[in-house]
Amino acid sequence: MRNLIYAVLLTLSFPSILQCIANNCIPDHAADATFLQIKTNSSLIDEYNWIDSTILFLFDGFQKWDAVHYTHIAAHGYDHPRQLAFQPLFPWLLRQLDWWILSPVLGNWVHIYTRILVVGTMLNLVAFVTSAILLYKLSSKVLHNQILSIVSVMMYCINPASVFMSSVYTESLFACCSFFGMLCWQYPTNLLGYVLGTVAFMLAVAIRSNGIVLIGFVGYTLLLYRIKNASSGRLWLFEIVYCGCQATLLIIPFTVVIISPFYVFQSYGFRLFANSTYQIKASSWYHINLPIPYWDIQRKYWNVGFLRHYQLKQIPNFILAAPMAVLCVLAIQGYLCHWKSIYSSFLNSLHQSKYAS
Repeated sequence: MRNLIYAVLLTLSFPSILQCIANNCIPDHAADATFLQIKTNSSLIDEYNWIDSTILFLFDGFQKWDAVHYTHIAAHGYDHPRQLAFQPLFPWLLRQLDWWILSPVLGNWVHIYTRILVVGTMLNLVAFVTSAILLYKLSSKVLHNQILSIVSVMMYCINPASVFMSSVYTESLFACCSFFGMLCWQYPTNLLGYVLGTVAFMLAVAIRSNGIVLIGFVGYTLLLYRIKNASSGRLWLFEIVYCGCQATLLIIPFTVVIISPFYVFQSYGFRLFANSTYQIKASSWYHINLPIPYWDIQRKYWNVGFLRHYQLKQIPNFILAAPMAVLCVLAIQGYLCHWKSIYSSFLNSLHQSKYAS
């Protein structure tokens, strides 16, 4: 395990060095997504001292794009509707870490934006290493193969987007909560496993709104558990449908708990800005008692919506993503080609487990 941690830390060193070089040698792209940074840099530059300048020289590449918004929210709270696209747990943690650790020591010496950059980088370093360890444990439990588990962790660490794992982004913390929840829900043996897994997924939703899809892991585990206990011999279609209906009923309370951070935060954001000069409103297909402005915010400020990304100007991005898309298609094709053998192995494992119990 120690060697694995050393390898994970080594993989972090390359993007860290690369961002330092690129950030100081290549001019920043003035994207609209970083309008807060452009707006505030002119007023902050006079407040920076040599300590700020040194830290920014080394790590300012980790404070770009969405990181600008997380830094601003951590420092000043939610003061613009477009920030409702960012869940609150991560910037809240940044604020608390700065308040309790750095601010008492460096509060009079280092600007708050620089302090948040430092605590964000350190938090994501710890979260990334922890997530790699959790992925190793999860892979070992699912694959029952140490070599494949190590390969899984290495592929996770050296992926092309690994720089986001070190930046002031939510990816590392989200992965940490997600892997822990999956580990708890991977054949849980007691109530504590269900509770810890549900809480982990709930925290993941409080970090990123797309954590809602983690409910699928809960549904899969419940369905597998019902099939495992109901199957006696050949698995018939009506048994699968019946077990699916049971799993659907069982998943409802878990779903309510897991998605609660999303609804609570959106309700808070709606009430925060509804009477302001920004005049945001809940989506038209929702009643006023269920205010969720998330989709309106994404569409209005971030141009996010169904097929909105498919434009001619995005062709270079599609080409850039083509190798990964091809790999995914080939993996799906291979899985479908081996479906019969996988299905047979699945039934055999169910029967063996049932007879063993």
